[in-house]
Amino acid sequence: MILILLFLLFAPVSTLYQSYGVRGQFSCGESLAKGLTVKLYDLDRYSHENDLLDEGVTDGFGNFTLSGGTAELTRIEPMLEVIHDCNDGGKVGNRKSKFLLPQMYITYGTKALKTYEIGNVNLETIFLSEDRDYSDETVQKSSENPHEI
Repeated sequence: MILILLFLLFAPVSTLYQSYGVRGQFSCGESLAKGLTVKLYDLDRYSHENDLLDEGVTDGFGNFTLSGGTAELTRIEPMLEVIHDCNDGGKVGNRKSKFLLPQMYITYGTKALKTYEIGNVNLETIFLSEDRDYSDETVQKSSENPHEI
């Protein structure tokens, strides 16, 4: 009897685990964007932090593949973030570009059964809303002492 009650309590929660997969390629004009940090998040509009689902680095051809999941009470909102300095004009810090991804590729369960193919994205594009990332060690040094890199 206790086993049945425990199952009934936890079964609905386990069915809310959601996964997402995305792959693509980044370029900067005619050049391949290699070595970029790419992160897959669940955008959380009601808290200060988004849930990190996976992160990686683009390969020598600018390609990336990310896949991850989380348990949520509501449907996840997949978001891709790439940190880069393409078309940046030498500003301190790096551009942080974000993309909302289609929800039709969400899989219920621990493994993403579908993968969204974002294609080739040219990061020369100026996005309407971007943030700056100052976590790079070189960026931190240059912002502390702008005459020394």
